[in-house]
Order: sequence, then C-alpha cells, then structure tokens
Amino acid sequence: MPGEKSTSKRRSIGDYFHLLSVPAGILMLAIVIVDVCGRLFFQTSMEFGLPLEELLLMVIGFTSLGATWKAGQFISVDFLVIRFSKRVQLAFAVFSILVSIFCTGILLWFGMEATMRAFAGGARPTNMNMPLGIWKLVIPVCLGALLVEVITSLVTTIRQLIRADPEMGD
Repeated sequence: MPGEKSTSKRRSIGDYFHLLSVPAGILMLAIVIVDVCGRLFFQTSMEFGLPLEELLLMVIGFTSLGATWKAGQFISVDFLVIRFSKRVQLAFAVFSILVSIFCTGILLWFGMEATMRAFAGGARPTNMNMPLGIWKLVIPVCLGALLVEVITSLVTTIRQLIRADPEMGD
C-alpha cells in the first residue's frame, strides 16, 4: 500500500531530511521560552520571535514529509478497499500513488516558483534582516525528497502487483 512500512533495511533520502526537524524544533522551543520569559519578566517581546518560529515550523513540516510517507503515517483509506482481493488492493495502491506523484509534482513546481521569486525579489521575513529565499529553499528540496520516496513506493507496488497471483483472494 502507499507509504506502507518497509521491513527492508534500505536507506534513502527520506531517512535523513527529517533529522533537520530535530534542531529546528529545539531552536523553536528555545525561542518560545525566551520570548515568554521576556514578556513575563521584562514586559518586552522578541521582535523576530514569531516570524522565526513560523519559518522553523515550515522547516519541521517539510523536512518530515519523506519520512512520514516511508513510515506509512499519511492518512489512509484502507477500509474502502480491504474487502477486495490483494491484486485489486495493489491496483488501487498504484492509482493512489500516481495521484500522490501528480499532487507532489504540482506542489514541487509551485514551491520552486515561490523560491525563485523570493531569491529574485530579495524578500525578507518581518523584523528580520535575513533573505527569505534560503528558508523557502527547504520546500522544493524536501518535496523533491518526498517525490523520490513516492516514486520508489510506486516501483515497489508495481512489482508486487506483477508478482501477485490473479487467483489470490487475500
């Protein structure tokens, strides 16, 4: 099934990008603590706290996509096809993976366009003197990693479909 947990020891690009979410989460937690303590004890807030937290949250979300797909943690509607034979289930899986590839490709395209516009226009987050393009680069890079994971899943599922016995019920 799409994104089904793999029992193999094969390592891929989706196994590594999510590691970037750990320091991003720790940094986000530290910023929140400093900001809250500043408001509580000194009646002042960090000017760049919220924009930086939003950017770090984006990093966490996009860096986790490939690992989430590989672990089979995306939303699934298996209850709709569970009564069908294994071969029909695999055919539905191929269809859903193809839809996922299409949607991920569209998101990748728009992410690349947004990143290029941010670099070309010199956009900067509110209250921060840092180029926004660097942060937005996370989007196409991580969507590309997700696309690799989804295509790998498609190849695996098609191989299972080809090997599946037409007579098999379950």
